[in-house]
Order: sequence, then structure tokens, then C-alpha cells
Amino acid sequence: MPSEPPPPYTHSKPLVEKPALLTPVEIAAEKLALRKEEMKLECAEIQHRRNIAVLEFNRLWAEIKLKMENEFELERLADNERYRAKQEARDNKGALDWVLEFALGFACAVLIFLCVAAGGMVMIEAAERMACLFGF
Repeated sequence: MPSEPPPPYTHSKPLVEKPALLTPVEIAAEKLALRKEEMKLECAEIQHRRNIAVLEFNRLWAEIKLKMENEFELERLADNERYRAKQEARDNKGALDWVLEFALGFACAVLIFLCVAAGGMVMIEAAERMACLFGF
């Protein structure tokens, strides 16, 4: 005999059985497992924040080093430019500068020679006078 359809007022799905009540030990074990999972998530979040902080620190440090290197490079270039300008100024003396330097050097040499000669003449004259005094 074929099975009769269920009455219209009943639910066609089988009833879900209620799980058995847990013992206090099982409840504590589930709470402990849940707390362990929460702690793992907290630990992972803390590690994630730490990794972000380390990356941020490394980024800032790299920026600072790059700025310092750029400043050193600019300073080095400025030093080289000053040295080159000094060399250029030293090498680009005009003909008038060379003539003036030579004339001043020559004039100084002549003055020194004249002073030495005058001093020598004075010494010779003094020696002659002394010779006359002593009867030589």
C-alpha cells in the first residue's frame, strides 16, 4: 500500500533533534578553545601592526637617508663649482695683470738691490774713514 501524504497542517521536513546538553567540562573546553582562537587573532593583529610600524620606520629612514645623500651631493657639487671658479679666476689673468705683477716684482728687486748697494757703500765709506783714523 502506498504511503499516504502527510496531513496539510504538519511540517514535511523531519524535525531537527536538539543537541544533547553539554557538561560543564565540555562548556569550559569550548570557552577555552574560543579564547585561544581570540588570542591567536589578537596576536596576529599585533604582529600585523608591528609589521606596518616597521615598514613605516624603514620608509621614513630611507627618505631621511635619501635627503642626506642629496644634500651631501649638492654640497659636493657646490664645492666643486667654487673650486672650478677659483681655478678659472686664477688661470684667466689678463695681460695687464701679468705686466703689473712683473713690474712690481722688478721694482721690488731693484729697490732691494739699491738698498744693499747703499748699505755696502756706507760700509765701505765707514771702513775707509776708520782706516784713515788708524793711519792705514
